[in-house]
Amino acid sequence: MELPIIANSSDLEYNFKMTPDRSKRNFAMLYDKKNRLALWVAYPLSRDYLGNQKRSNAWAFDPAFPNQFQPHLSKGFGRGFDRGHQIPSADRTRNRAENATTFYFTNMTAQASSMNQGVWAKLEIKVRNWAKSAGVDTMYVVTGAAIQTKTDSRIDYVNDNSGKQVAKPKYYYKALAMKRGKEYYTIGFKINNEPMNTQADPNSYRTTVSDLEKETGHTFFPGLSEDKKQTINNSVWR
Repeated sequence: MELPIIANSSDLEYNFKMTPDRSKRNFAMLYDKKNRLALWVAYPLSRDYLGNQKRSNAWAFDPAFPNQFQPHLSKGFGRGFDRGHQIPSADRTRNRAENATTFYFTNMTAQASSMNQGVWAKLEIKVRNWAKSAGVDTMYVVTGAAIQTKTDSRIDYVNDNSGKQVAKPKYYYKALAMKRGKEYYTIGFKINNEPMNTQADPNSYRTTVSDLEKETGHTFFPGLSEDKKQTINNSVWR
């Protein structure tokens, strides 16, 4: 359910990961080897993935890709940018092995520090709280980092710890589909990757999944009808 329709390109590689114990699916990504970042990371979120594991801080190269195609980020980006997780560390806290997979360099992007530690962190907490709400079976999440927009095709870069260029996202987004009983409910969020007031409210950045599709060019939750993706049910997304 969480997987967007996958694009074909010589520079893009799809990768799917099971949890280290092979008990359940972990996350998938569409990875841009040329620009050294995942264009999106898609994953299920439910109580099965949440526990008491603290941040492992196990920063490491992803064994699924040659190191040359990944940013080297043992020390972070610097210059006002964080190593922003696309699948958050706090979404994989069942055990250390699962948490460590969120610290692969392929999951990192150059995220403006005040945005990452402010409105984005608040949004991640909201998503986990929704996933743990009564009656919710699973939250399907797609987190994306857009390096181009419909009106700006120029790609900006920052350097990793080895001096290699890594694309800097222009904005981030989340497409969410909540399964509650037999029903699905969707919502999207789109936030520019720029310094901002840390008190910013995630609700100010709501959008429909349908509008996210138009902006990003991706097709999210292809198993759902267009009507489901055009509607935000405010009684559900509180």
